[in-house]
Amino acid sequence: MDGNDVVSHVGRPSRFMTNTEKNIRVDIIFRYENLNSYLIFLEERFRETLNLQNLNTSAHLEFALSSQIKTRLQEFLTPEYEIYETARTT
Repeated sequence: MDGNDVVSHVGRPSRFMTNTEKNIRVDIIFRYENLNSYLIFLEERFRETLNLQNLNTSAHLEFALSSQIKTRLQEFLTPEYEIYETARTT
């Protein structure tokens, strides 16, 4: 980046998805690992059948975190986990 680039400073999901009282401000949240529920929602909303292609798929990599790092991440990401738990699963 050379200083002329436009950068989006969206920040953490917990900051832009909640208000100052930590209440979720979005109407509907879908889980990434269940994108089919999002597709069904869109088809019902638009009254159209959507045929989406699976493009730009990342390679599957195996990795492991130490229990200490995993605990620190879970503590740091607690607000995101709370939002995730409210997301649609069906």
